[in-house]
Amino acid sequence: MCAAPVIVGIATAVVGAVGSIAQYQQQQVAVESSNQAAQYQADLQNAVNRQQVDYQNAVARQQTEFQNAVATQQADFSNAVALQQFEVQKQVFEQSEQSFFQQIDLNNQAANRAYMSEQVKLNFEQKKAALEAHQLMASSTQAQGKILASGRSGQSLGMLANDASRETSRDLATLGLSLGYAQQDYFSSTQSIFEQVQSAQNIAQGNRMLAPVAPLMASPVLAGTVLAPNPIKVTAIKSPGPGPLGLVAGIAGAGLSGYNAYANLDALEDK
Repeated sequence: MCAAPVIVGIATAVVGAVGSIAQYQQQQVAVESSNQAAQYQADLQNAVNRQQVDYQNAVARQQTEFQNAVATQQADFSNAVALQQFEVQKQVFEQSEQSFFQQIDLNNQAANRAYMSEQVKLNFEQKKAALEAHQLMASSTQAQGKILASGRSGQSLGMLANDASRETSRDLATLGLSLGYAQQDYFSSTQSIFEQVQSAQNIAQGNRMLAPVAPLMASPVLAGTVLAPNPIKVTAIKSPGPGPLGLVAGIAGAGLSGYNAYANLDALEDK
């Protein structure tokens, strides 16, 4: 048996095995480089996405702060205007109240003057009636004295005395009736005065202003910041590296090639 076929077979197997190992290593390097590039691209995309979300949130916060500042200023201005208007209304109301009570006092003074005037009238009529009654009684007494002094007697004397008494009674009745009319006029006038002053007081009350009510202070409607959702993390799609089975298969194939080379050379020598 010649050694040449063995050497050729071994050499063929070794060369094939070394080639398989080199190819395996090259595949590993290529896959690692590709995976590193994919990871870098994913990290870069995630960083960009994160920056975009942070920027959107910063803009949203600034817009919210601006809106809330504007709402607060508007509420403060509205409250200041409302308070100023309330102060003006209070001053007008105080002046109205002063005018109201002055009018009430003037109405009462006018009513008192009217009452006093009617009372003076009634007092005058009462004094006048009392004086006329006194005069009538005095006249009646004088008349009766004259009748008695006339020297008459009997029935004629009584008739004269009765006539004088009836005349005095009639005059007193007429005087009493006049005084009654005066009193009736007094009560009617005072009732009319009372009704007039009540009407004047009702008119003054109707023109009276209502007390102003303090305004409710407005509160600003503050907005909340709507933040953007967190970005979806991008995951690098990595290629799987060459499996060990491929290396084993390559080495096995190199061995088989070496054996085939050995077998072919050995067969040629045998011929």
